[in-house]
Order: sequence, then C-alpha cells, then structure tokens
Amino acid sequence: MMRASGTDFVLFVAGEPGTGEEPGWRYVGFLDGSVRQRAARRPPDDVPPRGVTGEEPWHFPAETIKHINVVLEVASHEGRSVTVVDVNRSGPYADLVRQSFQPTDLLPLLLRPDGSRLEGAENFVPRVLRRFMSGR
Repeated sequence: MMRASGTDFVLFVAGEPGTGEEPGWRYVGFLDGSVRQRAARRPPDDVPPRGVTGEEPWHFPAETIKHINVVLEVASHEGRSVTVVDVNRSGPYADLVRQSFQPTDLLPLLLRPDGSRLEGAENFVPRVLRRFMSGR
C-alpha cells in the first residue's frame, strides 16, 4: 500500500463546495500536530471566501471536522501521526486515493500502516480509535 511520507495513519474524509458557514465551526486549524476548531471569521463583504485551490469556496462539513479532531487528538496522545486526505480534492495524494479508496468505502476511513481499515462514523470515538491505533 502506498503511504503518505512519514505518516503512521491516513485519514480519508470528504470536503464539499460552499463556504461552510453553518452554525458552529468553520474550519480545521492544524497547530503543532494537533487540530483545534477555530471560530468562524467572516471575510469582509466585498471579499469572497476562497477555496483550497482559489477556484471556489470549499470546506469540511461540521461532522467531518469533529471526526478529524477526534482522530488527531487520539493520535497525538498515542504519539502517532496522521495525514488527512480530502478524497474530493486529493492534490498530491491523488495516487494514494486511487490505490486505497473506493467509492463504496464509508467515510471517514482511517488506514493503519499494515493496511487495516476503520471506516464509518460510528467507529470514530476515542475508545475505538485507541484500540485501532494500538493494533488491536
């Protein structure tokens, strides 16, 4: 299996078009290897929000942000690293997405270095993630 360079785990999630300005949190903030949700900051009215590629607004839905945050929090406590890959905008990870992700897979999908998979929102709770990351 192809892996992201220097990464223990790969987390596949799906972003979507739009500004993501639903109530609550707007984006994921990556700080010192961990993730913190940050309060939404509205751009000035005359400046349209920009997406990942600058083409259109793009965001992770609030539920996806929750899954990313719990994975990265558990990984931080376990001393492991995670690469988060948006299957809809995979950029430099396009080959990894083609090799490791199928349209029938449930998201979120976490891949362990040995190729084991954890998928589906119901599994993205700390207890299950700790067991999975420890190889059990």
